[in-house]
Amino acid sequence: MICFVVALPAEARPLIDRYRLRRRQPAGPFPIYETGSIALIVSGVGKIAAASASGYLQALRHDEPHACWLNVGLAGHKTRAVGDAILAQRITDRATSRSWRPPLCFRPPCDVGDVLTVDAPEYTFAEPACYDMEASGFCQTAGRFSVAQLVHCLKVISDNATHAPGRVDARTAQQLIAGQLGVIDRLVQELSLLSAKQAHLESDGMALDTTARRL
Repeated sequence: MICFVVALPAEARPLIDRYRLRRRQPAGPFPIYETGSIALIVSGVGKIAAASASGYLQALRHDEPHACWLNVGLAGHKTRAVGDAILAQRITDRATSRSWRPPLCFRPPCDVGDVLTVDAPEYTFAEPACYDMEASGFCQTAGRFSVAQLVHCLKVISDNATHAPGRVDARTAQQLIAGQLGVIDRLVQELSLLSAKQAHLESDGMALDTTARRL
């Protein structure tokens, strides 16, 4: 089972189309799209929204063992090119200084880097990290529902020092996510293999390391 948590409808649309997801009915507090093996929830902006949406999706799909959780969205970075995909190797909440290090038990399908979750849009990008507003809330909550190896964040760069955030509209957001669907496909495949391995190990009385590696 793959559980996508996405902040905005524009970010979600390429994934909905790619995986032929259908809107869950009746509608609840968050839009949910799903097939038998994939669910996607649109959380809204911010770490609290991402945490709430992750918890809500888990409540609906709690009978799905070994679920893989993937936060996909746009982020800013001072030097990275617009359109680059970055898989988080460390997520830090700037307000609390709390960090998570998702174990990379597979060959990443793209570059890896740090993600810094902030509470308001960032314009200066003082640190060499991807700036977003959801990842820490997602990690804190989704990490309670699965082993750390199955909880990851993928960010696509939408703005940088020369490309202002205000220039990113819904159409551009869709195009940026759509441009990395191949990377997302490979990440889904890797996580699905890890999930199957986890199920096999548990059937033999073992399990992957569940340490969240928080700092």
